[in-house]
Amino acid sequence: MATVLVGGSANNLLGDWSFTTCDYEAGSISCNKKAKPYTIHYVFEADSQFVYYTLADGSCIPPESLMPSDGTLDKDESYTDTYAMQDLYNSIINIKKGDTQNISIIPSSFFLQKGGITVPSEVAISSQSKYAVTFTIGGQEFSATIGENTHRIQYYSDSQSEVDLDLASGSKVCHLHYFRDAKLTSETCKAENAPNFELDTHEETGVEYVDSYKIENIDEFKACLITLAQ
Repeated sequence: MATVLVGGSANNLLGDWSFTTCDYEAGSISCNKKAKPYTIHYVFEADSQFVYYTLADGSCIPPESLMPSDGTLDKDESYTDTYAMQDLYNSIINIKKGDTQNISIIPSSFFLQKGGITVPSEVAISSQSKYAVTFTIGGQEFSATIGENTHRIQYYSDSQSEVDLDLASGSKVCHLHYFRDAKLTSETCKAENAPNFELDTHEETGVEYVDSYKIENIDEFKACLITLAQ
């Protein structure tokens, strides 16, 4: 597999090259016929490589502004008005009914709220801000606080995301931590981090490769949530 680039100079990899939107694979070249409003540049140096993006007028633009995911949370919107909170409400309601199997915790949903969420009728919200919400279900009061380090950075084709959530009721607190990065760094690309690698398989060759680095305590959070809400 290869990416088809133009630019630089003959017989020399080093230099500034531009992506043609074409890829080479298995002996043939395929191109994306849909025009993009920007150009991706790859700069190869003797000991490093970096990527930057330009508009037609040559001005640079940050990668995270190029391809936001459908429904991704804007920085001025509320983390407590997202699909993740809707799922959390429903999970607590299910636990109250004795159903501990249907507990849905998807951290990436803290960045999704397209079309607005539906707050179940069993939920009574008493206070709400961007990072915190207090609510009552079945006569029990809960408070959810999202850490201010919670964020998402959108790369060209994937993202980095981090979520910290404290869910409290009375004196008991359940903590959720999630971090996933599609870009491996020198800090994460180490043998001792192998348990935290997400693997994928290339369709054509069957070769397995590291897709991303992820740490999470979702199973522990679910177990804690059951004891908190019962």
